[in-house]
Amino acid sequence: MSTPSPLSSATSLVTLVRHAAARWPDDVAVLSDAPVSFGELDRRSDAVAAGLHATGVRPGDPVGLSVSRGWPAILGAVGILKAGGTYVPLDASYPEERLAFMCRDAGLR
Repeated sequence: MSTPSPLSSATSLVTLVRHAAARWPDDVAVLSDAPVSFGELDRRSDAVAAGLHATGVRPGDPVGLSVSRGWPAILGAVGILKAGGTYVPLDASYPEERLAFMCRDAGLR
């Protein structure tokens, strides 16, 4: 008989992060300059979500994120999803006109 995987019952990335933080809070979730644990990812992404709510982000709102790859991008994306927002990646290397179009097209405020 096999052990059920957390993936088999998870409905979202947020659910997976919360499950992992509860089960393995000190295990490494992100390899960065300094490893980041599942517990830290969960706590810090909760803070990002709270900050987004404080600025008026509500479930379903598109939220643009322009940060370097790695830990900041993961933290931002998970925080946006926890806030109920829709993650819209914005690459800062794109021309200003392209970024402006993407923001308008995605309905970013």
